[in-house]
Amino acid sequence: MVPSVASRRVSAAELAGVKSDWRWSDQFMPEVKAILGRHLFAAASLSVDRNEACDLITPTGRIAVRIRRPAYRQFQTQFTLRSGRDSGSKAEFEKIIDGHGDYLFYAFESGERPGALGVWHLISLRALRANLIRRTSFRDGVQSNTDGTHFHWFDLKSFPAEPAILIASNHPELGKERGQ
Repeated sequence: MVPSVASRRVSAAELAGVKSDWRWSDQFMPEVKAILGRHLFAAASLSVDRNEACDLITPTGRIAVRIRRPAYRQFQTQFTLRSGRDSGSKAEFEKIIDGHGDYLFYAFESGERPGALGVWHLISLRALRANLIRRTSFRDGVQSNTDGTHFHWFDLKSFPAEPAILIASNHPELGKERGQ
């Protein structure tokens, strides 16, 4: 049995690392919100506007956000989910399998413009879970890092058309930007 976070003490160094990563990724939130707004918000119909005082419609749901550093740009058609830690704390893949999260916004920091996003993908976690349950054919794998973390990687180009995992992307090979 893997111990939960609640049953173990988090070291000061581990907590400092998490806080540092969080601060780094927070710089991208205004840009992430702007992109999500273009893809998750829709104009309300005239009837809804007139009868319900509503101008925008948005899906309800929870969005996981993961930003990768420029060193990982060679993997821009893949996404990864942390699948385990040697410490035993619950990782994001397990949380997603348990049914948490509706969308994943997965992006790479631009190598040309530090502090700005480069390639990004908006992924349906419901479709990911459906593909995993149905065991559809797609390329994936599991790898370990030297820091005691382990991750599951998925190749976005290899998923079947249905259920569609990719909602939107600005990658030239996967481009599903609204209006394309």
